[in-house]
Amino acid sequence: MTTLHVDALEVIALSDHEWRVCDGRIDAADARRLLGYVERQGDTYELLRMSPTPGVCRHFDCLSAALEDLITPDITASRAGASGVRERRSRALMRFVG
Repeated sequence: MTTLHVDALEVIALSDHEWRVCDGRIDAADARRLLGYVERQGDTYELLRMSPTPGVCRHFDCLSAALEDLITPDITASRAGASGVRERRSRALMRFVG
């Protein structure tokens, strides 16, 4: 199982087409840690958000776009240089999904 840590985002590959996405700042035993699941379905990526309402799905053209959608402002807003954090996160996501 491959895991990517980018800032507070933790992306765990469950298979070659499924990922679990967690907030790495929250204790592993806390259910609020789980942000959602992403599944590749043909040419699209389906994001199943677990918060605020489980069961809401959105579709994206690439995995990195689905992961970016899960990032809430509180994950990076408290850090200095949020734009630099976003840029580093985007590069790391591209290496992971590329």
